[in-house]
Amino acid sequence: MKALDTTILEKYLTRETNRNSNSLNPLFAKYPDSNHFFVNDVVIIEVANLLEENIKFDNSHIVAVIREFVYSDKIVLQERENIERALTYYTEKNRPFAECLKQVLNENNHCSETIRASEQKTGSMAYSKLAG
Repeated sequence: MKALDTTILEKYLTRETNRNSNSLNPLFAKYPDSNHFFVNDVVIIEVANLLEENIKFDNSHIVAVIREFVYSDKIVLQERENIERALTYYTEKNRPFAECLKQVLNENNHCSETIRASEQKTGSMAYSKLAG
């Protein structure tokens, strides 16, 4: 099995020809000797961030891309169930995918909420809680 990094996924997912098809098949075809490709949670977060912030894909396209990882018979994920739950949160809430996956991981470790800080325009820090 070969592991896929964000850089190779970026190359295939952001090509103009793939913006509608969401297809990783050309990537799989380049490595016919490998039946499966591993994608860890960090890479999923990096891909989602790339698509959200740099490429500016809309949420439905990002969901389609991540679902391709979840349902591909060629992709082995670190924890498929975590990605599926994070996708559910992502479609229900207006938060970045990384925040949704962090929430899932925290819930799996029996955390009732996630406390986070954000800098305000005034320079002071505001603290908020992300609940399920």
